[in-house]
Amino acid sequence: MKKFLVRTSRFWFPLLASFLVVQISQARGAFGDELKIFTYSSPGIDWRDPNRLARTIVKNFTGRSGYPMGHVAVEVSCDATATEPAFRQATGMTDAKKSEARTFLLLKGGGLGALFHSFQGRMQSTDEVDTDNAVEKSKGGNMRYIAYDISASTCRRLATYLTEYRENKVYTRYGLPNSPRHAEGAGCSAFGVSLVELAGLLTSDLKAAWSMNIAAPAKLVGGPMTGKRVSLLSLLIRSKKNRRWAESGEAQFGVFFYEPDLIFKWIGARIDEEVANPSGRFEIERQGKVIGMRIDARNVSTPKEPIWWVQP
Repeated sequence: MKKFLVRTSRFWFPLLASFLVVQISQARGAFGDELKIFTYSSPGIDWRDPNRLARTIVKNFTGRSGYPMGHVAVEVSCDATATEPAFRQATGMTDAKKSEARTFLLLKGGGLGALFHSFQGRMQSTDEVDTDNAVEKSKGGNMRYIAYDISASTCRRLATYLTEYRENKVYTRYGLPNSPRHAEGAGCSAFGVSLVELAGLLTSDLKAAWSMNIAAPAKLVGGPMTGKRVSLLSLLIRSKKNRRWAESGEAQFGVFFYEPDLIFKWIGARIDEEVANPSGRFEIERQGKVIGMRIDARNVSTPKEPIWWVQP
């Protein structure tokens, strides 16, 4: 009987602890100045080599996933002040034409050039993000989030960035390597992480945990960068050319980027750790069937550096 109680307590205690923390945080209903980062998982992307990457992407795009490559969106909410009205905007970077990437790969022979190409982009509307989130909250499993409580001055800094990003149409360029604060446009993840950076919350550990570096062999890169055609079929059929990324000394193009699935998994791992060994570094909360973490960053100083590295 004693062994049974020990075994069952090992199972039920973490579950009960999770339930209690979630319910307390849900009841807390934190309001005020905040930044939320929403991450939506892909069905799975295999980055081990170009062939596996191409195969999983084709599989994802022919399936029913809402986000075949994963996705990141944000929400900034600022309380009204004596001089400024309340502000709320939920948005994310995405492609303006769903057919453009397919055309680039299938008809233009872009190959791995798709990793470096700037497609036509747009910003999601608040209603669009809210609708996506409502769906995820009802079914769960594919979305997690980080909610940062921030200072009023930091919140207004983020609001200014979003406003200027939209007014200057920086969103028209949608690409994996693009740097949003250099006014180059962005992929969805780079855009989302840029707000964490602007709030002074992007540590070196987070940058390393959420990002990837890959080196694409130049011979597999088609499109404007090389003027070559690289068929999608040449990536899908496994060969010596596509079973590895570029090696040192080989002609190559490198790309650094933030990856939605890495952020999604990181949030899940931190929550699991907190349930198993509570530290009090953040609160765990639930919205419907979606779980997230709330971090109190109100005492983090608002960065003094410029919002834009290159003025749009």
